[in-house]
Amino acid sequence: MIALFCSDSMSCLFFGLQGGSPNPTPSLTPSPTPAPPVICTPIQSIQGTGFSSPYEGQDVNVCGVYVTAVVYNGFFVQEIVSTTAGGSSGIFVYDPSSFKDNIQAGNEIEIAGRVGEYYGHTQITMSSATVKSGMH
Repeated sequence: MIALFCSDSMSCLFFGLQGGSPNPTPSLTPSPTPAPPVICTPIQSIQGTGFSSPYEGQDVNVCGVYVTAVVYNGFFVQEIVSTTAGGSSGIFVYDPSSFKDNIQAGNEIEIAGRVGEYYGHTQITMSSATVKSGMH
């Protein structure tokens, strides 16, 4: 025999009755809260069409981009599809860590970082990055 006892609409317990004594078994197990989805910002939106980025000083995530060149202090990435007239689909990523030592041209990556202007050029100062795939 199974009995259901509720103290309120959110807290119910099932009890299996054997020989007249209840054996409590919780009916619901709380599930972990899923991480919020990553919101990806297109490079062309970051670059904008003016003299400075409309995202200057903001943290962004850039997804589905490809490394085009690796240099001593960072790397360049490019979007495959161009969607904004007059906007650039490439950007320099300043890498204060050694992540650049683990990538090569053709890698698809995701980047998180802060947008800034450096001598009149928009760049992202990387805080983290993930290689999504190899050469393309």
